[in-house]
Amino acid sequence: MQLPSKKDIFKIILIGLLFIVIALSHHFFKGHEHIFFLFFFYLPMILSGFWFGLKGSIVACIIMLFLYMPHLISNISWNNFSQKDLDEILEVLMSITIAVLLGILIDREREYNRQLLEQQRLAAIGKTVSEIAHDMKTPLMSIGGFVTQVARKIPEDDPAKKKLDIVIEEVSRLEKMVRNMLEFSKSININKSEVNINRLIEVINESIQEIANRSKVRIILNLSPELSNIMADEEKLKRALLNVITNAIQASPTDDSVVISTEKRKGNVVIKIKDHGPGIRDDQKELIFKTFFTTKEEGTGLGLAISKKIIEAHGGKISFYPNNGEPGTTFVIELPIK
Repeated sequence: MQLPSKKDIFKIILIGLLFIVIALSHHFFKGHEHIFFLFFFYLPMILSGFWFGLKGSIVACIIMLFLYMPHLISNISWNNFSQKDLDEILEVLMSITIAVLLGILIDREREYNRQLLEQQRLAAIGKTVSEIAHDMKTPLMSIGGFVTQVARKIPEDDPAKKKLDIVIEEVSRLEKMVRNMLEFSKSININKSEVNINRLIEVINESIQEIANRSKVRIILNLSPELSNIMADEEKLKRALLNVITNAIQASPTDDSVVISTEKRKGNVVIKIKDHGPGIRDDQKELIFKTFFTTKEEGTGLGLAISKKIIEAHGGKISFYPNNGEPGTTFVIELPIK
């Protein structure tokens, strides 16, 4: 749980002091109209919504009701209900409504600004990555080609052969990184067709067995037979799923398993990919889909970022949560059927 900053603590104290001052004034100046003091409650309620969004508004409304309700209950003539009593109740309801609406609007504005900043950040990163990748692509291809030709002419028992094999392997890894960088920098154009998700997962399972066997990890499929076909770009969706499943295999310990399941839920196809690895630390949860963030020594930090980009281009979403009662993490991918 993230602790509030010093600035937020100051704001909370200020709002609390305002509530206390207004409540004490309300108590000591009993000769004045209570409705007058109700207007003063607007200030901390509006500040709560403005600074802390909907959650702040709701907390402020609860505090206001706690402080003002005793007066409302004791002073309204319930047996001889008047227009004045109704006005006071409506005033309370209106103040709550304004505070809640303000909180909702502030939350929406912040989310819009966050998405706008994220789009600008990704566009800037994409442009830089594209330029770097293009500059790296040609020299890497040349190096890889020359080294492979030299390696073919060297006898297997030559000590230099092993060193050249390491060079070829590292060049191949760098070429993969460049391909990921170029793919991330491109805008995603979705060419939709009817896709059977269960069949797509079975195809991916067949193609990824070599990686699973090297890691000594079993892949268990638990696919719902009642799953509907969806409209999607099969190749791009395959890439997105492949990235997530590969991560799950690499995160899982030897002789363990990765469970892939599907289900239909509220007009969506849901894909769950469950690993039994060490899990994701709290300080990594906000970074897991960020570009170039990786916990692997040889990772590029682009796999999950690319997957998220592809899934969101389909109108879907990807999330994760820790496994219940056992180690590991479950990634959840939701895709609209239509």
